[in-house]
Amino acid sequence: MKKVISLILAIAMAGSLFVSAKNIENHNELTSNRYSYRYKFSSREKDGEYKIVEPTKSREDAETAAEVAIASCTFSTKFPAGVVAIVVFHLGSAIYDMSEPGDVKIYKQVKEKIKVDNLTGQERVVDTWWIIDLELYKADGSLYNSRQHTLKLK
Repeated sequence: MKKVISLILAIAMAGSLFVSAKNIENHNELTSNRYSYRYKFSSREKDGEYKIVEPTKSREDAETAAEVAIASCTFSTKFPAGVVAIVVFHLGSAIYDMSEPGDVKIYKQVKEKIKVDNLTGQERVVDTWWIIDLELYKADGSLYNSRQHTLKLK
């Protein structure tokens, strides 16, 4: 008699565990399909411009020109100095390598990751990046060098 009762209890518990596991699986499937993500890009806009009147003779002069060009940009106040210093270094190196008069043009574009609740249709921005394009043009207007930096806002 005890064995029969134990067997019935064991079967009932196994069935209960199976139903619980199935419910968890269904819950995970519902929540994983509830949200989707999409990306939104703003239009690309000019954020700064700098004219190189004479060729730079030293790397320090090139980095100074890069600092002046980037200081006028809106993104330079939104990021830590270390991040901006990396952008200045890359632009300064390109100016030094070009070693001739030309133009620096800096463009900014905003990229947003948007989380969409598929049940309610509500949207919210979960991440934002600024895409910074540095472009160096020779005096004749031809593109000499370009570089892109993607900076994540906190």
